[in-house]
Amino acid sequence: MARRSGRADDPRLGPLLAQYGLPADPMPLIRAEDIGEGDVVLSASVGSVRFRFHRENETSWFLHEIGFAARDGQRPDVTNLPLGASLEEARAECRARFGEPTRTTRIGIDVWRFGRMAMSISYGKNDRPRAVRYMQFFV
Repeated sequence: MARRSGRADDPRLGPLLAQYGLPADPMPLIRAEDIGEGDVVLSASVGSVRFRFHRENETSWFLHEIGFAARDGQRPDVTNLPLGASLEEARAECRARFGEPTRTTRIGIDVWRFGRMAMSISYGKNDRPRAVRYMQFFV
């Protein structure tokens, strides 16, 4: 199997995790949360941020998705989202920033694809983002 970018042991991942209150080395947490399904979600202690890791093989994991959610009442909003996205911009502002979406769903989700990465924004009734997700594609 080809080596995937975004592996859990990639030293470039450490600063991103630490920025949201997680340890720079996520492997001890991944091992503790792993129930044998090959999918582990780590929730940040700073803001409503979730990191989803998938198992690559018996010893390696890779970061598949980062999700940011609007305020959940317990943790503050995160303001430093990748690619300059914002939980404060209305749908029209997001489209002005990123261009027309690659795909739009009937349930209020816009998706943009940037090479091997996609960003999706789910909008609420007030036309403000409820969640922003970043996903990696492996072909």
